[in-house]
Amino acid sequence: MVQNSAARICPIDAFVRQIVAIVLLFFNAVVWLKLGMTSQKQCVEIDAVQEDHLEAQGSSMLKASSTKKKESTPASTKPATTPSQAGTYKDHFSTYASSLEYISQNNTVFLIFVDLAVRRTAINFHMTSLERHGISNYLFVTSSNTLCVEFWGKSIPCYIYVEEKNSNKLSSYGSKDFIKKMNIRTYMILETLRSGYDILHTDADMYYYGNPLPRVKQICNKKCSLAALIDWKTLNAGFVYVRSTNESIKVYEIMKHIADTTGKDDQVALNTAVNQRSKSGLHYEKLPKSEFKCGKFFYELERRNFGGENPCKTCLVVHNNFIVGMAAKEYRAKEMFQWEFNEDKYFSVEGHKFLSYMNSETDASWTSDKQRLRIAFAIGQVFNRTVILPKFHCPNNRPCSLLYHMSIMKLDQHFGTKYKVSTFLRNPLLVDAVKSMTSIEVSFVSNTTKTAPGKLEFNIGANGSPDSKTIFEWLGNRDEDILVFKDLKNGFSKFVDSAENDSFNQKCKEGLVDSVYRQTRS
Repeated sequence: MVQNSAARICPIDAFVRQIVAIVLLFFNAVVWLKLGMTSQKQCVEIDAVQEDHLEAQGSSMLKASSTKKKESTPASTKPATTPSQAGTYKDHFSTYASSLEYISQNNTVFLIFVDLAVRRTAINFHMTSLERHGISNYLFVTSSNTLCVEFWGKSIPCYIYVEEKNSNKLSSYGSKDFIKKMNIRTYMILETLRSGYDILHTDADMYYYGNPLPRVKQICNKKCSLAALIDWKTLNAGFVYVRSTNESIKVYEIMKHIADTTGKDDQVALNTAVNQRSKSGLHYEKLPKSEFKCGKFFYELERRNFGGENPCKTCLVVHNNFIVGMAAKEYRAKEMFQWEFNEDKYFSVEGHKFLSYMNSETDASWTSDKQRLRIAFAIGQVFNRTVILPKFHCPNNRPCSLLYHMSIMKLDQHFGTKYKVSTFLRNPLLVDAVKSMTSIEVSFVSNTTKTAPGKLEFNIGANGSPDSKTIFEWLGNRDEDILVFKDLKNGFSKFVDSAENDSFNQKCKEGLVDSVYRQTRS
């Protein structure tokens, strides 16, 4: 009987154990659900309409994970290698939280949002400002999978925050695409602040004279929630230090609401939010203009056009803004020795021949300067030589760069590989190469004179300016690295081949287009 009774009880025991297991699973699920709801309540609730709007923008990172505090990476999975070593980023940046955990130092991280359209500028910023000054706690956040894969290959820490279909297109300032891209930065920063990190958010079109973080922290002094570079009179959203405080989170929540419900960009949103919260106790700092300069001050008002001239002894950060278009920004950075990107071999002289010239001091006008530029490009085409630009004339006979007169975007479209900026031969990257280059001075004269040693003079006399055939007969056998023309006023008339002449004239018509310094018209 005992054995029969035991046999009957065993199935019941198994059934009870199954029931208990189900109850325990249900209990655990309830506990985890409550924990998740509690965590979500710590952040401002987002209504369903706004959440759907964010999903439409592809910002899936602003989900429940953005409300969690920083989670430590298990010791067994955290790489032993340092961020400067290759092959460590792709495997370990599976989430935005893990990227912040890995990159941050003293709970602080530099964040740089970039897309494929500003690739050259981003790499240049990495070279001239991050690497040069030993800054390693930085993260490039992008909307381009292509760019991030490339950065991983270059051992540059990168995270794909959201994929954007227009990532490879340049967005003009104020356009819908531009505003959409800029507002992604708001979501990125808000999530980072909610995770407990302090941020130095910086644009890539910056130039650092040193690591700005220690100075910014000193100014903020653990009292402020936010410190920003000043654009003339307003706070600049592209260079802002933000501490993870209740007040800073409120500021970026307001900015997020503005991004979700209006057509305004993050700079307008930042100033609106700061003005609103400063009335309720927000402590923020305006970074001193003597150290942190916008483009209007550094380049335009303080008249810095050429590298090595009018050095700024107090500058720590310069923003290459207040100018339209990446071509113009790149041109300005090259003239100022603030550009080192060289994948296109821009700073290479090997295998290249050049010509240089100076504009007349007696005929100092943009009309004459433009005519000489046209002649320089024509002679450059005859001999397949690259034109090294001179300095140009501005009002009051002040020397200035081509930015003041011509559309750099149009120039690059038609003559982009045919010229170098005026400071090219003085660039620190070319010091050794220039020492071994050969040159000879060339002059066009209207009367017979005795040619000085080391110079070439050609008498144009009554025949007038030489055509392409004549000038080739004069200079076609010259092998010097640089032909230095003293004056190009009467240096060229036309191409003897009518088709080539027509083509060149059309190229000049489309490529040599007048503009203004900020490149707002062309």
